[in-house]
Amino acid sequence: MIQPRLFFLFPAKYRKVFLSGDPLYQPKDCEYLLNHNRSGLLLALKAMKLPLGSQVGVMVYNCHTVMNAVEQAGFKVCFIDVNDSLRLDLEDLKRKKVGLSALIVSHLFGIANDMDAIKEVCPDIPIVEDCAHAYGMSQCGTKGDFAVFSIGQGKFPSIGDGGILKVNNQIYKADLDRLYSEIPEYSHGQEWRLFGKLLVTHWLYKPFVYSWLTLPLLKRNNQRIASAKESAKLQKMSNGISAVYAVVLLYVDQWKERQQAVSEYLMDYYKDVYGVCVINDRPVESNGCMFPLYCVHPEEVKTELRHKGIEAETHFRHCLIWAKEFGYEEGNCPNAEKLVRHLLMVPTYKELKL
Repeated sequence: MIQPRLFFLFPAKYRKVFLSGDPLYQPKDCEYLLNHNRSGLLLALKAMKLPLGSQVGVMVYNCHTVMNAVEQAGFKVCFIDVNDSLRLDLEDLKRKKVGLSALIVSHLFGIANDMDAIKEVCPDIPIVEDCAHAYGMSQCGTKGDFAVFSIGQGKFPSIGDGGILKVNNQIYKADLDRLYSEIPEYSHGQEWRLFGKLLVTHWLYKPFVYSWLTLPLLKRNNQRIASAKESAKLQKMSNGISAVYAVVLLYVDQWKERQQAVSEYLMDYYKDVYGVCVINDRPVESNGCMFPLYCVHPEEVKTELRHKGIEAETHFRHCLIWAKEFGYEEGNCPNAEKLVRHLLMVPTYKELKL
C-alpha cells in the first residue's frame, strides 16, 4: 500500500458536523471566509483598486491559480525567481521592483519568507501573503497587507474546500466588506454535491484504494498538461466546511507539531545521502506541511520511496509551462528553472518508516 503524498480525511465526525452545520466557525475581525485560497487572492487584488494592466509580482515556482488570480483581476504577472531555500529571491526582487504595483509572496511548502526584508525592498506597494501551504506557521504573525490561507484538499489542515482572507491593513476593509457582501453563498444543492465529493475523495485516499486505483489515474492524468488559465469562482465558504473547520481547529497545533517532528526525522535521514540535499534545514521555521528534497536524480529517489510504500512527487512541476501562458520568457528566473527539475515533496502527515 502506498501512503499518499497529500493528506485527506473526511471521517464520520466531520460528516456529522458538515450535515448539521453545528458549530459554525465564527470568523475573527477582518477575516473573510471563502470557497478557495484563490478566491481570497482575487478578492484582495480587487480591493487594491489598481489601474487595469498594473504589474503584480508573483514567484514563478508556484501554482497556476496564483497567476490566474492576477490576470482575472485585470493585472499582469511579473515573475520573480526563488532561491535555493524556496523563498522569494530578494536580489531578483530588487532588480524587478520598478514598475510593480503589488506583490504576492507565497510561503511555499510551509517555509516562511522573511517578510521584514521583503517589505524593506518594497515598502510602498500592497503585499499579499499567500499562506496556502503555511497555515499554523504564518497565521499568527502575518505582516503583509493581506494574508490568504487554504483548508482545501491536500493542504494543512486538509478539509477539502475553503479559504480564509485576513486583512491587516485597515484602509482596505471598507472595500472588502462591500465586495464580500456581493459574493454568493453555497446553495443547498451545492452543499450536497460538495458533501458527495468529500465522501468520494475520502475513499479514494485510503492507502489500499490509492495504490490500486487513485495513483494510476493520477499518473495518467498528469501526462496531459491542461491549460493553466482557469478563472476562480468567487463564493463564500460552505456552511458544512465552516462547521468542520470549527472542529479541526481543536487539533491543528498537535498535527503541526507531529509534521515538524517528521520533518526533523527526514532531515536527519537524508543529510548524508549522496545526491540528495535537504532544502529547509530548520524545521521549526516551517509547519512541516511538505518536506522538499533537492535530488540529482529524482526518479531514482521516487522509486526508492515507492518501494517503501511512500509516494513522493515533483510538486508544481509544470509551473514554467503554466507561467509561459502568462507571458513568462525562458531565462527570466534561472534558479527556478534549475530547481523545478530536481525537487521532490515527501509526505509528513504521519510517521514514516524508511
